[in-house]
Amino acid sequence: MKPKSEVFEKFKTWKTFVQNQTGKRIKALRTDNGLEFCNKQFSDLCDEFGIKRHNTTPYTPQQNGVAERMNRTLLNKVRCLLISSGLPKTFWGEALLTAAYLINRSPSVPLNGKLPECVWTGKSIDLSSIRIFGCSAFALNNGDKLDPRAKKCIFIGYPVGVKGYRLWLRSQPGFKVIISRDVTFNETEMPCLSSSLKNQHSSDIESIFNKVETDQIDNQQGEENEIEENQQLDNQVENPQAPPLDHNTYQLTRDRERREPRLPSKFRDYHLALNTDISEPSSYEEALESKNSEKWKSAMEEEISSLMKNKTWTLVPKPKNTSIVDCKWLFKIKKENESTRYKARQVAKGFTQKEGIDFTEIFSPIVKYTTVKIILALTAHFNWELKQMDVKTAFLHGDLDETIYMSQPDGFLSDKHPDHVCLLKKSLYGLKQSPRQWNKKFDMFMQSLSFQRSAFDPCLYFKYYSDIPMFLVLYVDDMLIASSSISLIVELQNNLSKSFEKKDLGDAKKILGMSIERNRKSSTIFLNQMSYVKNVVEKFSMSNAKPTSVPLAAHFKLCKNQSPNSETEKERIKNIPYSNAIGSIMYLMVSTRPDIAYAVSCLSRFMSNAGLLHWEALKWLLRYLNGSMDIGIKFSKLSDDVKLVGYVDSNYANDRDSRRSTTSYVFTLCGACISWKSQLQNIVALSTTKAEYIATTEALKESIWLKVEFIANQLEFYLLIISTLVARRKEGWNLLRTLSKRSVRPWVCAGDFNEILEQNEKQWAIPRPHWQIKDFCDCLDDCRLQDIGFEGAMFTWCNHREEPNTVRARLDRVCSDTKWADLFLRAKVSHVAALCSDHSALVVAINGELTRSPPRRKQCFRFEAVWVSSWACADIIKQAWNSIQAPSCQGLLDKIRTTRLHLKQWDRESFGNIRRQSQKLHERICHLREGAITPSSKAEVESLRDSLERLVVSEELLWKQWAKALWLAEGDRNTSFFHAKANERRLSKEIKKIRNEGGIEVGDKEGIQRAILHYFRSIFGSTKPTEDDMEMVLRRLECRVTDAMNDELLKPFTSEEVLHTLKQIHPLKSPGPDEAFCGMIRNEERNEVIQGIAVSRSAPRVSHLLFADDTLIFCRAMPAAMLCVRRILTLYERASGLKVNLQKSAMVISSNVYIDLQRELAGILGVVVTSKHDKYLGLPMVAGRSKRDMFESIKDRVWWKVNNWAAKKLSQAGRAVLIKTVL
Repeated sequence: MKPKSEVFEKFKTWKTFVQNQTGKRIKALRTDNGLEFCNKQFSDLCDEFGIKRHNTTPYTPQQNGVAERMNRTLLNKVRCLLISSGLPKTFWGEALLTAAYLINRSPSVPLNGKLPECVWTGKSIDLSSIRIFGCSAFALNNGDKLDPRAKKCIFIGYPVGVKGYRLWLRSQPGFKVIISRDVTFNETEMPCLSSSLKNQHSSDIESIFNKVETDQIDNQQGEENEIEENQQLDNQVENPQAPPLDHNTYQLTRDRERREPRLPSKFRDYHLALNTDISEPSSYEEALESKNSEKWKSAMEEEISSLMKNKTWTLVPKPKNTSIVDCKWLFKIKKENESTRYKARQVAKGFTQKEGIDFTEIFSPIVKYTTVKIILALTAHFNWELKQMDVKTAFLHGDLDETIYMSQPDGFLSDKHPDHVCLLKKSLYGLKQSPRQWNKKFDMFMQSLSFQRSAFDPCLYFKYYSDIPMFLVLYVDDMLIASSSISLIVELQNNLSKSFEKKDLGDAKKILGMSIERNRKSSTIFLNQMSYVKNVVEKFSMSNAKPTSVPLAAHFKLCKNQSPNSETEKERIKNIPYSNAIGSIMYLMVSTRPDIAYAVSCLSRFMSNAGLLHWEALKWLLRYLNGSMDIGIKFSKLSDDVKLVGYVDSNYANDRDSRRSTTSYVFTLCGACISWKSQLQNIVALSTTKAEYIATTEALKESIWLKVEFIANQLEFYLLIISTLVARRKEGWNLLRTLSKRSVRPWVCAGDFNEILEQNEKQWAIPRPHWQIKDFCDCLDDCRLQDIGFEGAMFTWCNHREEPNTVRARLDRVCSDTKWADLFLRAKVSHVAALCSDHSALVVAINGELTRSPPRRKQCFRFEAVWVSSWACADIIKQAWNSIQAPSCQGLLDKIRTTRLHLKQWDRESFGNIRRQSQKLHERICHLREGAITPSSKAEVESLRDSLERLVVSEELLWKQWAKALWLAEGDRNTSFFHAKANERRLSKEIKKIRNEGGIEVGDKEGIQRAILHYFRSIFGSTKPTEDDMEMVLRRLECRVTDAMNDELLKPFTSEEVLHTLKQIHPLKSPGPDEAFCGMIRNEERNEVIQGIAVSRSAPRVSHLLFADDTLIFCRAMPAAMLCVRRILTLYERASGLKVNLQKSAMVISSNVYIDLQRELAGILGVVVTSKHDKYLGLPMVAGRSKRDMFESIKDRVWWKVNNWAAKKLSQAGRAVLIKTVL
């Protein structure tokens, strides 16, 4: 194929060929996401023939490993054929076809040594026709009688569909290829690879390596000579009449006088390694055969012991038709000070995992460099503590979501179960999802400690202890912890050590390859990469070069015209490690060196085709680094303010090739650089103004991220309640001034200030004293606070007295500083009237509007628990059930349907929309309170409040049932928790986006429906098997239900099973026999047969209390009440099978009841009468006026135990903990 547009026709031809040759149909096709595959024409063809599509993830070549490895194999074989034959590169197509021909006729390991061509055709293959590619060949010539009988050719492959050979007639001009069968080969002669060419080729290679060695040995040169030569080269490039460079003199370095060769410094370590005879084995077998086998065995045993301690896997029988992930040993020799440590690690072969089976998601976030520098800047400014920790075997802590089987490690097969495999319970090194699982587990752990995860950097966690902040930065298994309190850091470290095996590294010294040096006396932190710069300079043999003063000299005018054009120049320039050097310096630039950002941006444009001048400019940059190794970033406290400052500029049309401009910006926090960038703009600016606009836009985007990242975690919110006493109100104003001086972050203050700003904010005949208003205004001015306004009713407080004594005022408000107001421009405050308070609630909407739940969709019929609160429910059910008289199964279904219809009709008439009714009542109450307060309006408000209270109870029960929060026993008349639980359950079942078979995400309703239908039709589509095929498949299925199991299932239901099932039904789902004892007591209480006791007139009555197996029942001392209690106890004994122990039961009767009546009541229940109950749970049942005498004994016992235990050696704080937790 030449253009990609031929893919569709080629695929159709290939599909027809495969089906005709094999008699089988194509079931699945895996491709990348190229447009030649992901288009409507190609998709329709696959849908038509039922071909399942698999699309690989972008930039994930390991998902198409077979094709990638075969492509690499073909490329290597083509290169080998061309080099060994001496043919030019124009014959790459012939070499490719020959390589594919040979691979199909070579033994294959996956096919157990069979030939792929034999497996494909099912026939034996004759290999006698295989010849050496590029050898001499003499083809039979049947032309003119006087012509030679044979033509000398070169063998270049095998024709398709013809039994013969492809031969190149080298003697004739052009590329003439003939096909002949009568050929005589001379495989000892390679015409294109003569001896002269071989000698010349070897001499060229030798000269190239000699030049590279010279460049590595002698790299010192005068700076003046180098500048002069570069200027001469620039003149040659700019002057088209200048003579071109001679290819023979085009060398990587200038000609120098020869010196005595010395071993390059970068090879010294290898030289020593050869002399010490210490090597790292590449496999388990090599480790056993090495001289240090005992040390390697000890290292492997230590690794296996650690994995078993962590419960990484369990041995299970090998399942059928399941892929098994292989594993291997990795060995490493680590030098620590003067000792050598041998380490072995068991890793899984993650490249054998299959997406969708062994893993679904592998993304794991990494902390941004800017975030680390922000934390360091704040640490230096506020003089915080900065600690570092390391989690040992971090990847082994993650719990796996998928079921993965792995082969047993080499050398550690189980003696009892050698054929078993390892079922992985936790992550293992080498698995694709290991980093993600570790990150998920650590995130859940931090959230359990009430830490919040930054929305702008998922590796940053923060938490506020009152006004003390704490930040944690995570990079894989390294952590930086910053806070002003060392005790809070120690507490966090202790919590981490309970869940993870950690290593406390003390004060932070190094993170992300950056060295951290701190001086607590001067409150400075220095961040640099001196050791890394030294390694980079030594790696490229520039450690002895003369340093320069600037990263890139002005005389370097780089462009693409300076790149090599001829093949010879390109071959020679390949020996220069240009791309490797740029990559090493890029990491340095991103981390700590903003001074080289522009130079790296210019040099990185020529990584694909660098020339001599580009290499000279790069060496200039390396010389600059050699003389500035100690440069880094210094964090310190320059002023009391924490300021984020940015600088931006553009270099108009500085790119000589595309005329594009360069955007450069740098941001500082507390005077230290935290973010910088220098890169070409995406478009060509036609003026300097446009270039400046583009640069400013890029800088603004970065400033927005920095502003939110830095400030969003630095907000302060204070909730104040100022004293109602005028004499103490100044204390509140002074407290507010103190908080404003301590805070350097945007802050907001909200609550009850008990003061107004203007006289019109109060509705009463007597005005507020002017000096009180002035004090409040002065306080807000001193604190730089301003009122952000409100929506709704103006007044937030009312005394609810009748006219003319009604007083209303706006005492509650929200005030913020200008920084907070600039951050949240759309923030709004709403006054929401409260029913049980004289103050209105303040609701702050950051985004300008309150979130509202979406309308509830229509659902199928479900029994509502709120119906049971009405007595009419039972009558409706009985009436509907008895209206159908049919004993058959159809009659039962008719009864259920009729009951459902009656209940729905009754629900609409009796209950309706509870939320809408509550809103109407609430609005009516607010309207009455805002108007004139009269006796009639107060009575109406009380009546509406009672109705609203009943609706709130019903709504709470309704949402509790929808939320399925069955563990919560009692609510608090606040349904927000149940709303959240119900929304969580609803959203967990909602599909917002889905990826179709073409790899494209769709979010609309129709697109999701089409993708789901297409997917299930493709996997559940029938292949229309015959009866013989079905019988063959069913014959191979094992019987899962035995005859004994079937007999057990067919047995009739017993009463015990029915009772057990009924007890499992929760009362919210269906009314049943649950809580029968309490239900019967409440039923009699509604009928006013049993009346409980109340501690006050407005308090609710309590009829019974339950604790474990003890029960307390409260009722009037009347025979009817005792008979009712006796009947309840008898029914409960029959229903539950439990029996009340009357011998341990007692009755306490008030002293104003006659003795004869007491005896009668005791005879009804069959229990004894006592004056008072004994202590219960260590406390007296009845408390009199003398509390001191009653609880003195408890105080004495505590004192005696504390002073007589061995704990008397504890400190005062230890004794307090002992009393709270033990006594």
